[in-house]
Amino acid sequence: MEKQIANYGARLLVENKPVLGKAAEFYRLATIRCNNNASKLLPATSSSRIVICIDLAATLFDESVDKALAAKLAGTSRKVYNTMYKTYEVLLNASKPCSVKELAVFANCIGNAELLAEKLLDRFAVDVNSKCANGNNNCIDITKPQFPAAALCVACRHLKVRVSKDKLYSKASISKGMFSNLCESLTACLRQIEDRTENRALHKSEVKSDDESDDNQISYNLWKEKILSKPD
Repeated sequence: MEKQIANYGARLLVENKPVLGKAAEFYRLATIRCNNNASKLLPATSSSRIVICIDLAATLFDESVDKALAAKLAGTSRKVYNTMYKTYEVLLNASKPCSVKELAVFANCIGNAELLAEKLLDRFAVDVNSKCANGNNNCIDITKPQFPAAALCVACRHLKVRVSKDKLYSKASISKGMFSNLCESLTACLRQIEDRTENRALHKSEVKSDDESDDNQISYNLWKEKILSKPD
């Protein structure tokens, strides 16, 4: 199998030994995991699996792969290949960590949208950690790229910043339905942030009003004392 991986790697211009070694590791893991019933929709041909594993490994090592050539070698269309790639990426837990800042640069939406996305992720992390602390076994890893991608998407929509949703989605490595659901969850976090901001502003206003009332009362008392102390 290592020889086949090396041959396909050469055709994809990927010949770095650590990359090919990682691809072989991915292939062995994929073979095991694809035997379960949940993976029936994954491609069964060894060649397509090899190509995808090489592509995944190259991505982890910051090496580029010609996607059109990869799809051709895998014997599929570009669209089908992208779907297969994302499926294997999730199956093998091979998604490369991606920060909000990196995504903002990638999607050309740095600035306020980036800052708001960071706040959304922080709020989301608090909610997730709270569920984990309460014994919820369905906790998730928010370091995966779909979370900063969705947070940035929601932030841009809220601030009316133009951004390519497809660009962000391309980094998410999940289905469009799951991405939309994640955006809805983060929109709920946005509402929480807005509610907290409004409450703080209201509290600050009330405190300021109380302080002004106290100042007025003090001024009145001083004036009254001054008037009463004047000789007739």
